[in-house]
Formats: sequence, C-alpha cells, structure tokens
Amino acid sequence: MKLKARVWIIVAVFLTVLAGFAYKIARAKKAAVFAAATPYQRGWMLIEDKGCVACHQQSSGFRAPVLNNLLGRTVKLADGSEITADAAYIKESIIAPMTKVVAGYQPVMPNYQGQFTDEEMEALIAAMKPEANPAE
Repeated sequence: MKLKARVWIIVAVFLTVLAGFAYKIARAKKAAVFAAATPYQRGWMLIEDKGCVACHQQSSGFRAPVLNNLLGRTVKLADGSEITADAAYIKESIIAPMTKVVAGYQPVMPNYQGQFTDEEMEALIAAMKPEANPAE
C-alpha cells in the first residue's frame, strides 16, 4: 500500500474516533440537562426530540392538535363525543392514537406503544399542563 493511502486511512480512523468521543460527550451533556430539568421541561424536550412538534404546534395546527395547555381541556372527538383530556386520555392517545381521534384531524399519528418509559410518559403529560402551573 502506498504511503499516501495509509495516511488517508489513518486520518479517517482518527476522525471517526474523534467523532465518537464528541457524540459521547454531547449525549452525556444532554442527559445531564434532562436530569436537571423539571418534568414539564423534560416533557417538552422529549416532544422536540421525538419530532412531535412537526405536527403538534401552533403553526401546523392543521395536521394535529396543539399540545400546549391540553391537560384538563375538553376535546371534541371525530365520533361527535367529548372527553376531558386527562392523563389517561393523553397516554392512550400516545400509545394508541387511532382509538380516539380528535374532530377535524386525520388519523395519521403513528403508534408509540412501548417507546416511552413510565417516567417519560409522566413528563409528556406534565408538558401538557396549563402554563400557569407547569410545576404542579
């Protein structure tokens, strides 16, 4: 093997190792920030990390219901009934979203069964509390 090719291989290996360390450091920092956050903040971190904001935000309200201040609100469903958005409804809507579809929206949300721990699910629910009292 020529010297030039060996140098490029060494550089590539070095950069790969360096990228691995940078990734590990970034994950550790993110984990520390997550651990120090309130349940409300952790919930919004998860909502952003999982890409939920692509559909569940003010500017894209035509795709999916807005999550801000959802907990405790009355929600009209596609079948014409109404339900209070309590913790059980929110959890069910995350793990089995086709069960109770909100009126005016298409049933397009993917199923998140088994993708969140109980602690993460509690944080997601906390993120939907009214902004006046997110720490409760």
